Amino acid sequence: MSVDLIKDDLEIIGILKGLCNSKSKLWCWQDIIHDDGTKERIVHYVIIQKVDPIRKTFHVRPNIKQGFRFDSKFKTFILAKERAVAFSFVPRDVGTQYMIIGIPTQITPVKAEFINSVELVEREDEDKHQHLRTAQRKQINSAKMVGIRKHDREGLLGVLDFHFLYDLSAGGLSFRVEDPAEFIKDERIVAVSIDGKTLETPYRLIVRSIREMDEDKFKVGCQFIKD
Repeated sequence: MSVDLIKDDLEIIGILKGLCNSKSKLWCWQDIIHDDGTKERIVHYVIIQKVDPIRKTFHVRPNIKQGFRFDSKFKTFILAKERAVAFSFVPRDVGTQYMIIGIPTQITPVKAEFINSVELVEREDEDKHQHLRTAQRKQINSAKMVGIRKHDREGLLGVLDFHFLYDLSAGGLSFRVEDPAEFIKDERIVAVSIDGKTLETPYRLIVRSIREMDEDKFKVGCQFIKD
């Protein structure tokens, strides 16, 4: 059974304005092919900031302060789960903290079955990945925080951010974030504190996985490294 596309301009603008007013976090992604031929799916949460019916554009911002990793050359997709609609586009302009998009000529309604089945970020499955671990991890049930510093473009340690610690073992740790683009796989980071206590020797980490948990949370799995 075919899906009736939404093509009415006023209805499309109304949907976008509703998402703008609600400040809903929308799934947004690109499937990028790098110069060396490798493929990567980049997934962000975005929030609509402004809808301009006169210029026939709308503006979105990233949900994270690091900004977009998108490339303006590639086709981009947005899925609004709460409104059960999706559409694709090529951005008019992309900056670190903004993306300008032409108002789409059509929007596709999507069914609950599709929304529940789509996997833009790998879903967490403890049993599936248990055999890959070299050390047993202890899940943290209390609200302990881990202080994380990233490396900036010059390789220096950047701003300190705090995240809820999820589990810890002799081989690594994981913590929770609220956006799938907060960290990048294979990124090197440093843990400088746990539960408010500064680590005498900071943990040097490499991000091994980013997986979707329940309630729009994501788990960043990290391995301890020595170099």
